[in-house]
Amino acid sequence: LAQLNPYEYNPAKAAELLESIGFTKGKDGLWIDDQGNPMDYDLMVHLEFTDWASSVQNAAKQLEEFGIKVTIRGITRSQAPQEMWSGRFEIGTNWWGAGNPHPHFSFYADLITYNYPQGQGPGMNFPLVQETDEFGTVDIHDAIVATADGLDTELQAENVAKLAMIFNDLLPIIPLWERYANSPAVEGVRVVEFPAEDDVTWLNSQADDPIAIFLFKGILDPVQK
Repeated sequence: LAQLNPYEYNPAKAAELLESIGFTKGKDGLWIDDQGNPMDYDLMVHLEFTDWASSVQNAAKQLEEFGIKVTIRGITRSQAPQEMWSGRFEIGTNWWGAGNPHPHFSFYADLITYNYPQGQGPGMNFPLVQETDEFGTVDIHDAIVATADGLDTELQAENVAKLAMIFNDLLPIIPLWERYANSPAVEGVRVVEFPAEDDVTWLNSQADDPIAIFLFKGILDPVQK
């Protein structure tokens, strides 16, 4: 973690980066790119996901305060993946990572699932062969495969760390937020007692459900009626 850039909130640095590539800020406070076009974009979000909609509203507000105009475009959840696979978006939101203990699946979800040639179009259109400062020319697809290749867990850990550094450097996706699943638990009704809150199993995602793990371990007792 000490080797990763946390990208602290810094609007002045953001302005410096844009100015370094020829962007300017107009008298109306909106940024103009190096071709003279206003930075004015649609931001696509799954219409029915209220938590996503709230996070997108927050992102749009921050961008507009900085000088980038954003129009939120709600797409029904069944159509939103098709829009992204087809590349019919300017800024797209989606889930990032994957609910699996092994990092391979998160890298795949972020960099392959909605990218060419997956699906029926260009998707996010992020080239998988990239030049990196730390590792030179890298084929990211091969790097993703290497994170889960073989049974040598120490080698896998090295490959995961390498790809994490590459992702952090290139930043093809900007994570907005993350959350734990909601799992209401009432003791004394169906289960005698749940493990304490500091049990590490509670950190699992929904895809590796803590309750299922507790059942497998035989540490949940049913209420006798």
